[in-house]
Amino acid sequence: MENKELLLIVDDNEMNRDMLSRRLQRKGFRCLVAEDGVEALDILEKEPEVQLVLLDVMMPRMNGLEVVQTMRSSDTWKDTPILMVSARVQNTDIDKAMDAGANGYITKPIDFKEALKTIRGHLEGRV
Repeated sequence: MENKELLLIVDDNEMNRDMLSRRLQRKGFRCLVAEDGVEALDILEKEPEVQLVLLDVMMPRMNGLEVVQTMRSSDTWKDTPILMVSARVQNTDIDKAMDAGANGYITKPIDFKEALKTIRGHLEGRV
């Protein structure tokens, strides 16, 4: 059986999580979901084989930028691709995410073809 990449989708909106995970699963990915940054870090502790994180910026308890900073300070997660997903499209928001250590930025509403190309590029080391 083919080894499928494991992704973690983090978004406080259940509909966004479910829609994105279903579409990615149809493309052959395995997906875990978390509703905020605290849950995301808990999942990462238990699932070291996560290969890429899709991370909402604005969330309760712990926002996406805080998650990125925590991941980047960990030897385990410092090189894991992190793609921020947000409706915020100001250059300052994108700059903050990239400065925190994100690898890319996907805007909402998500253009799934573009997002898929970005995800595959990061997983294959082409980006």
